[in-house]
Amino acid sequence: MGDGRRGPALSATACRPRTGTEIVDASFELLRAHYARLVMISALSYVPVMVVQLAVNRSLSSVAVDDPARIVPTLGVLLVSAIAQSLGDGVLTLVTANAYRGHPLDVARATRHTMRRAGGVIAAALRKWISIAFGFAFFFVPGIILFRWYFAIPATVLLENRSSGDAMERSRALAKGEGNKILGTLGLVYVSSVILQLMVSAFFATLLGGRPRGEIAALAFAACLHPLLSVVATLLYYDVRIRREGYDIELLAAELGGAEPDHGVAG
Repeated sequence: MGDGRRGPALSATACRPRTGTEIVDASFELLRAHYARLVMISALSYVPVMVVQLAVNRSLSSVAVDDPARIVPTLGVLLVSAIAQSLGDGVLTLVTANAYRGHPLDVARATRHTMRRAGGVIAAALRKWISIAFGFAFFFVPGIILFRWYFAIPATVLLENRSSGDAMERSRALAKGEGNKILGTLGLVYVSSVILQLMVSAFFATLLGGRPRGEIAALAFAACLHPLLSVVATLLYYDVRIRREGYDIELLAAELGGAEPDHGVAG
């Protein structure tokens, strides 16, 4: 699945501090260059969710929306979604990292590395989103704070080979002093994505004559939109490292010396 093609020149000279707008612009540039490949990765991570969603919808077709019997199957769908998408995000992160640094994209290699670290990737993602969900449930503001803290999951797991706990602490350390930029950049992309998905779900539910069909159509749309979230998060991770740790100097020195910078990606 690796094609040997290099991404646009986003390494070395392009590794510089960027504004939030510049990060989004660079994300769209990278997405345009590799959209088909990134959507393929995203779509594969959504397939298990669609299959489980269809099965649940069929088994609960005669159950009222407010019936407690829906609770367990719904939680099952959420769990499958969290696991599948955390692994998909891992592969997207590694592929984006290669494209960002101008290296050939190799989806097979990124997939192998993600699966080797699957436990840490899934654990960190579950801890991240459960924490954020509880944060939003209790007074909303804690959810915003936690969203900013854990912006660099799964990058800190996969690009730095950290355990889930260490990765979360590392992400929190990187986010220190960068909260407004993270929220203004990644937060805006997430909110826009959720709004679009809700609109598409409602549209297809009306067009296709039913809520289950609308949900499946919305999932398909989300698979096409999701790569942008991972790309923005990964570029934001690199931007913070450049600002805080001089990663651009490390990368330039490594390229001049013909070596790989220490980013944790293994074959």
